[in-house]
Amino acid sequence: MRDKNSPPTGRIVGARTHRAISVLGYWAAQQALACLAPMLACELLIFPWIGWNEYRSPVGNIGFQVTQALAIGAGGCTLGLVMGRHLPWTRPTGHWIWVLPVSLLALAIGWDLRLFGTSVVLPDYFFDVCPGRTEGPLGREALTYPAWSSVWYSLGVLLAKHRGGRTEPAVAVPK
Repeated sequence: MRDKNSPPTGRIVGARTHRAISVLGYWAAQQALACLAPMLACELLIFPWIGWNEYRSPVGNIGFQVTQALAIGAGGCTLGLVMGRHLPWTRPTGHWIWVLPVSLLALAIGWDLRLFGTSVVLPDYFFDVCPGRTEGPLGREALTYPAWSSVWYSLGVLLAKHRGGRTEPAVAVPK
């Protein structure tokens, strides 16, 4: 007899299919969270709150962009540690979150290198060398920062996964 909380079985949806759908849903939710949350937190909350932007910061234009990338990476790692530590269902798929965004970034960079050469790749995907004169690098906002954040999120989940089994400090055994 099947209890009412177990996944449906039989002709309609098998247990393996139900598990695959739920794992895919967990992965998609983490994908969206890992790519968007740290970037949006930095760009909409943290840097406007302290009054920094690409035009006005004590570290200059390129320094601000490096600081922004470091803050997004730190946010992704912190989010991964928290998720991996407190939500165990994130651990099986969380350390693979980086694959899709990094693959898309590599594909886009490879495509642009083939078509335009290196002169386009650096300003479009990594640094805006003249802010205010152009619209700004869409590749950096749409591909590089989400990939960077997801790499650090995956590292955070992986660290939480390896630290998750240790609930008590190690005790030395006397000889």
